[in-house]
Amino acid sequence: MSQRTQCPWDWPSDKESRSAADKLHSYVAMWAEPHEQEPPRKVDLPAYTLMRLTEFSRLRELVAEAEAEAVSDAKREGASWQEIGRRLGITKQAAQQRFGGR
Repeated sequence: MSQRTQCPWDWPSDKESRSAADKLHSYVAMWAEPHEQEPPRKVDLPAYTLMRLTEFSRLRELVAEAEAEAVSDAKREGASWQEIGRRLGITKQAAQQRFGGR
């Protein structure tokens, strides 16, 4: 039976994790469904739509950076490519190809 590794910090509570996920979901939803909400002021709608694309690109970059850092940390702490791939929902080969050079 394996034991949970002790960490020097407290893990976020389920409530804190849900809160962070809810905030991210709300933020993404705000940009994903603009027709359900009026823009904050009168804006040029084509420009507003393009701004949404820019925002999603920025979010994708931030998530990719955080994911790469987490993979790097996991490898440094001894995780296998198989475990990393499983957590990411990809094969170990895909994980190694995607993050192996880092």
